Amino acid sequence: MESTEVREKYSVDDIFDSLEEDIALGILHPRERLIEEDLCRKYRTKRHVVRQVFTNLESHGLIKRVRNRGVFVSDYTIDEIEHIYAVRKLLECEAARNLPLPGNDEWLNNLKIITEQHTAAIESGDFKKSFSRKYFFP
Repeated sequence: MESTEVREKYSVDDIFDSLEEDIALGILHPRERLIEEDLCRKYRTKRHVVRQVFTNLESHGLIKRVRNRGVFVSDYTIDEIEHIYAVRKLLECEAARNLPLPGNDEWLNNLKIITEQHTAAIESGDFKKSFSRKYFFP
Protein backbone atom coordinates (compact mmCIF):
# COMPACT_ATOMS: atom_id res chain seq x y z
CA MET A 1 0.00 0.00 0.00
CA GLU A 2 1.43 3.36 -1.05
CA SER A 3 1.67 6.21 1.43
CA THR A 4 -0.18 9.38 0.47
CA GLU A 5 1.93 11.41 2.88
CA VAL A 6 3.93 14.18 1.25
CA ARG A 7 7.69 13.76 1.68
CA GLU A 8 9.23 17.11 2.35
CA LYS A 9 12.30 17.69 0.22
CA TYR A 10 12.83 21.42 0.63
CA SER A 11 13.04 23.54 3.77
CA VAL A 12 11.33 26.89 4.26
CA ASP A 13 14.69 28.56 3.59
CA ASP A 14 15.24 26.57 0.37
CA ILE A 15 11.83 27.52 -0.99
CA PHE A 16 12.23 31.14 0.11
CA ASP A 17 15.61 31.38 -1.67
CA SER A 18 14.19 29.81 -4.83
CA LEU A 19 11.17 32.13 -4.98
CA GLU A 20 13.26 35.18 -4.04
CA GLU A 21 15.58 34.42 -6.99
CA ASP A 22 12.64 33.88 -9.34
CA ILE A 23 11.12 37.21 -8.32
CA ALA A 24 14.41 39.14 -8.49
CA LEU A 25 15.28 37.69 -11.90
CA GLY A 26 11.82 38.31 -13.37
CA ILE A 27 10.91 34.65 -13.74
CA LEU A 28 7.92 35.46 -11.54
CA HIS A 29 6.38 38.74 -12.66
CA PRO A 30 4.85 41.61 -10.67
CA ARG A 31 1.18 40.91 -9.86
CA GLU A 32 1.60 37.22 -10.77
CA ARG A 33 -0.47 34.98 -8.51
CA LEU A 34 1.29 32.35 -6.40
CA ILE A 35 -0.88 29.31 -5.73
CA GLU A 36 -0.30 27.25 -2.60
CA GLU A 37 -1.23 23.92 -4.19
CA ASP A 38 1.16 24.45 -7.10
CA LEU A 39 4.04 25.32 -4.79
CA CYS A 40 3.29 22.34 -2.53
CA ARG A 41 3.49 20.08 -5.57
CA LYS A 42 6.58 21.74 -7.04
CA TYR A 43 8.55 21.61 -3.79
CA ARG A 44 6.98 18.37 -2.51
CA THR A 45 5.99 19.95 0.76
CA LYS A 46 2.98 20.69 2.93
CA ARG A 47 0.77 23.76 3.08
CA HIS A 48 2.10 24.97 6.42
CA VAL A 49 5.61 25.14 4.91
CA VAL A 50 4.40 27.18 1.93
CA ARG A 51 2.42 29.45 4.26
CA GLN A 52 5.57 30.10 6.30
CA VAL A 53 7.43 30.90 3.07
CA PHE A 54 4.63 33.35 2.19
CA THR A 55 4.99 35.00 5.60
CA ASN A 56 8.74 35.37 5.08
CA LEU A 57 8.36 36.69 1.53
CA GLU A 58 5.71 39.16 2.69
CA SER A 59 7.96 40.43 5.49
CA HIS A 60 10.65 41.09 2.85
CA GLY A 61 8.14 42.98 0.68
CA LEU A 62 8.35 40.47 -2.16
CA ILE A 63 4.69 39.41 -2.15
CA LYS A 64 1.34 40.85 -1.14
CA ARG A 65 -1.61 38.94 0.26
CA VAL A 66 -4.98 40.15 -0.94
CA ARG A 67 -7.89 38.99 1.19
CA ASN A 68 -10.19 36.58 -0.63
CA ARG A 69 -8.03 36.81 -3.76
CA GLY A 70 -4.69 35.18 -2.98
CA VAL A 71 -0.98 35.88 -2.91
CA PHE A 72 0.68 37.99 -5.58
CA VAL A 73 4.23 39.04 -6.46
CA SER A 74 4.69 42.66 -5.37
CA ASP A 75 4.96 45.48 -7.81
CA TYR A 76 6.41 48.88 -7.01
CA THR A 77 5.73 52.39 -8.19
CA ILE A 78 8.57 54.49 -9.59
CA ASP A 79 8.63 56.49 -6.31
CA GLU A 80 8.94 53.29 -4.25
CA ILE A 81 11.81 52.05 -6.42
CA GLU A 82 13.61 55.40 -6.09
CA HIS A 83 13.21 55.25 -2.30
CA ILE A 84 14.52 51.68 -2.19
CA TYR A 85 17.62 52.68 -4.16
CA ALA A 86 18.16 55.79 -2.00
CA VAL A 87 18.13 53.64 1.15
CA ARG A 88 20.35 51.06 -0.51
CA LYS A 89 22.87 53.77 -1.41
CA LEU A 90 22.91 55.04 2.19
CA LEU A 91 23.41 51.53 3.58
CA GLU A 92 26.16 50.62 1.12
CA CYS A 93 28.04 53.87 1.71
CA GLU A 94 27.82 53.43 5.48
CA ALA A 95 28.95 49.80 5.19
CA ALA A 96 31.95 50.89 3.10
CA ARG A 97 32.86 53.54 5.69
CA ASN A 98 32.84 50.88 8.41
CA LEU A 99 35.18 48.45 6.65
CA PRO A 100 38.39 47.85 8.54
CA LEU A 101 41.04 49.25 6.24
CA PRO A 102 43.48 48.21 5.14
CA GLY A 103 42.06 44.70 4.88
CA ASN A 104 44.24 41.72 5.71
CA ASP A 105 45.51 39.43 2.94
CA GLU A 106 42.96 36.65 3.58
CA TRP A 107 40.03 39.10 3.48
CA LEU A 108 41.31 40.73 0.28
CA ASN A 109 41.91 37.36 -1.41
CA ASN A 110 38.37 36.20 -0.53
CA LEU A 111 36.92 39.45 -1.86
CA LYS A 112 38.91 39.04 -5.08
CA ILE A 113 37.65 35.44 -5.54
CA ILE A 114 34.02 36.48 -4.94
CA THR A 115 34.39 39.37 -7.40
CA GLU A 116 35.89 37.10 -10.07
CA GLN A 117 33.12 34.50 -9.59
CA HIS A 118 30.42 37.16 -9.80
CA THR A 119 31.97 38.72 -12.91
CA ALA A 120 32.25 35.29 -14.57
CA ALA A 121 28.59 34.54 -13.80
CA ILE A 122 27.48 37.87 -15.32
CA GLU A 123 29.66 37.47 -18.41
CA SER A 124 28.36 33.94 -19.01
CA GLY A 125 24.75 35.13 -18.67
CA ASP A 126 24.16 33.02 -15.56
CA PHE A 127 22.11 35.66 -13.76
CA LYS A 128 20.69 33.16 -11.29
CA LYS A 129 24.21 32.35 -10.13
CA SER A 130 25.20 36.02 -10.07
CA PHE A 131 22.26 36.84 -7.80
CA SER A 132 22.40 34.03 -5.28
CA ARG A 133 24.54 34.41 -2.18
CA LYS A 134 24.67 30.60 -1.83
CA TYR A 135 27.14 30.40 -4.74
CA PHE A 136 29.50 32.85 -3.09
CA PHE A 137 28.92 32.15 0.60
CA PRO A 138 28.25 28.41 0.97
